[in-house]
Amino acid sequence: MKVFKLVKRDLTLGMWKKARYIIFVVICIFSCINCLELMKFYKENFGSDVLSMADCMAYIFQGVEPMIRKDAMSEFYIPPVWLVFMLMCLLMPLDYPVRSMEVWGSQYLVRTDRRSWWGAKCIYVLGVNVFTFVLCMTVVLVFCLVKGIPVSMENSGGFYEALFGGVSVNFQSGIGIWRNTVLLIVLPLLGIFAMSMLQLFVAVWLNPLMAYLMSILILVFSVYLNRPWLLANHTMAIRSCMIDEEGILPSAGILWCTGVCVFVFVAGMVLVKKKDMLVLKKEDV
Repeated sequence: MKVFKLVKRDLTLGMWKKARYIIFVVICIFSCINCLELMKFYKENFGSDVLSMADCMAYIFQGVEPMIRKDAMSEFYIPPVWLVFMLMCLLMPLDYPVRSMEVWGSQYLVRTDRRSWWGAKCIYVLGVNVFTFVLCMTVVLVFCLVKGIPVSMENSGGFYEALFGGVSVNFQSGIGIWRNTVLLIVLPLLGIFAMSMLQLFVAVWLNPLMAYLMSILILVFSVYLNRPWLLANHTMAIRSCMIDEEGILPSAGILWCTGVCVFVFVAGMVLVKKKDMLVLKKEDV
């Protein structure tokens, strides 16, 4: 069975009728509502800048300044909007690849080789990531249209300064459409890709619970340290040098995330040849 047929079947079986997507949409809506309240507060107290969709997305992907820079550990906290968003994105593709090795999936396994199976699962994970991210952007887009917020990736410099005031900001005004696209779309999506691929590898060779716990640890340590090898840093706008003078270069983020994805894919291709693919699960009588 060809890889693209496997991917099509995986996306159908793995994504169809999943209540988690409805929960994710609700979370995105509440995030937009909270952002709107912050925008109103900003306009009332700091100015009358025209805010945009980029400002809404920056609120979701804002993150927090590295905790290692703070003076007291009592100030350590994980930004709730970013954390919930990341936990949901990483949860979406988590369970299906392992469930497809159970008895019900044996008919698909016997029709294909192991490498095709692994390649299909990698594409499935990335496909779910893209769908989830597009779903979030669609909610933000519709919210902006309903509330009359300009649909633009050109941000307000004043709102960004208020939003990212915890670090030494690296801009005088708006940072531009292309830089915002890299900051709020390319880097977060690549960070989610890389973490999901690592999660897939651990889930298949250990179990999904261990994989999800690993992802949570990466999120926690990324909040504390500003290092490019802690992949969740690239999903926080405040960690980029486009915002923070001491931030991470976009090129470093792209290289690390792409490198991790390629490494996991190649390692899986090598190791899957010796993997016991069928997980026999006792069925209820």
